[in-house]
Amino acid sequence: ITGLLGRNGSGKTTILRLLSGLLAPTSGRIHAASPSAVVLDRTAFQDSLSAAENLRVGLRLRGISRRDIPSAATEWLDVFGLSADADRPVGEYSLGMRRRLALAEAFAAGPELLLLDEPTLGLDPEGRERLADVLADATAAGAAAIVATNDADFAARACRRVLLLNGGCIVARGVPADLIADLGAPTVIEIEAVPAPPDGEPPAGLSEVARTASVLTLSGADAAGSVTAIVAWVERGGASLRALRIRVPDLADVFQAHTGERLDPVPATEEGTAW
Repeated sequence: ITGLLGRNGSGKTTILRLLSGLLAPTSGRIHAASPSAVVLDRTAFQDSLSAAENLRVGLRLRGISRRDIPSAATEWLDVFGLSADADRPVGEYSLGMRRRLALAEAFAAGPELLLLDEPTLGLDPEGRERLADVLADATAAGAAAIVATNDADFAARACRRVLLLNGGCIVARGVPADLIADLGAPTVIEIEAVPAPPDGEPPAGLSEVARTASVLTLSGADAAGSVTAIVAWVERGGASLRALRIRVPDLADVFQAHTGERLDPVPATEEGTAW
């Protein structure tokens, strides 16, 4: 599972279109496994047909035998949590449900290569975790996958390696955990306290990064392991802890370090699209 991580317009979708044969390269050569299944950021369905009908038509167009289609459709509608809505017209589906239907069709076809463009679009956190598990199962069975996304958390969770794209160029590549470790960025903790965070030296291994009237920001290599000491330090200083937020370096930080830009925010899940 290889992730293409980058901002909108960085070339992720173009790469998938080239690999799938939807675009022809102006120079160079591309070799991709066949058959492949591509899920672009918008997938066309017949809105008047049900999800089950759309899926059966899609699988037939992908060359699946008529004998195998009913069982495959039933299985993958269930995997992607659409069994209860299988007979509803797709025109009534939310963005997240349409996305799950597109993924069901792609996985049900059993391709050697999965090309997924923004596959987490419209999915809630549980749905993203489930998709990562389904991807892992497919690749364990012999498939390969290329995932284009600006969802740094999903890329770190699901992808074995990532390519960071900016302006059509690869600016970094590697195993997600290695890229994050190489960044060398400390964990950051924000402490919100009343009447104010304490003055003076913070617990051992931590240093002050910023301070406002009610919020103190600390950093350190093992800041997350210092929570107990931080809470005791705040209480000894005569303050009451209102909130404590821990921010661990992630792939979004790696991307910013290499490009000077933040990734586009991941759209909020639509109501009713939980998986």
